[in-house]
Amino acid sequence: PQQDIPAAHLLEAADEALYKAKEQGRNRVVSNTKSEIETDASSETIKLYGILTNYPEQFELALTHEEYKVYFQPVINTKTQQTASLEAYVRWDHPKYGAIPPRTFIPVAEQFQFIHKLDQWVFDMVLMSIKQWHKHNLKGCSVTLNPSLKTLTIPELANNLSNSLDLWKINPENIEIDIKAEFFDQTNKTLIHQIQQLKDIGFRIAIDGFTLSHSPILSIDKLPIDSIKLHHQFLFNHPEAEPQIIDFISEILDRRIRVVTEGIETKDLLDIAEYYHFYF
Repeated sequence: PQQDIPAAHLLEAADEALYKAKEQGRNRVVSNTKSEIETDASSETIKLYGILTNYPEQFELALTHEEYKVYFQPVINTKTQQTASLEAYVRWDHPKYGAIPPRTFIPVAEQFQFIHKLDQWVFDMVLMSIKQWHKHNLKGCSVTLNPSLKTLTIPELANNLSNSLDLWKINPENIEIDIKAEFFDQTNKTLIHQIQQLKDIGFRIAIDGFTLSHSPILSIDKLPIDSIKLHHQFLFNHPEAEPQIIDFISEILDRRIRVVTEGIETKDLLDIAEYYHFYF
């Protein structure tokens, strides 16, 4: 973790080392270096990317064969230490290639215009899950979705999502739409218009990856934002910008905007998050 290697790659490397140790007679230590892990992961990604690009029909087949899975990650309120909401993620469990990382299949899905259908499927699966939770009296927990920029900018998006809400009879306040701050650099006016449409329906809006450099583009007093997602490095690793950061935090907290911090992995970081009543 100190070397910034994704958890999935670490687990794969650990499994590989385990099998190597067994092959060599057990009772021994086998390790993989960071470069070996990164090289293996990179070559595997390139291989899978090529396969998916050459055979894009696999995306439709995967939907038919129920190979996509939606997983939920909890968001914790540091003040109450309770689960405040959930974040939904799509994963592809391929029968031949195993777990295909989103960083590999999402760009290809965007390239071949399948991403709209996939994002809509994820939305419907989330609504179905919420419906099931309500049947078991598990209410009050919203779910955050992470649609692609290509999906966020299609004109019929608001109408499609609204129809799904009507079909499942789910209150839009149960859903938060997560929009990456970097998206605004590309399609500012279109995206702001879409955000207002989604907000008018009743969805919660989150901005993901907000930094001080986005301040001129994303004025938080003009956008209908409910949550801002920040990485802990933005908050705590820039002492030269500390006055600006403190002012920024004060402004968003005054506006009752929820702050979700990512990368809280130490007690010190958790203490700071708790001090500001952030979520993580």
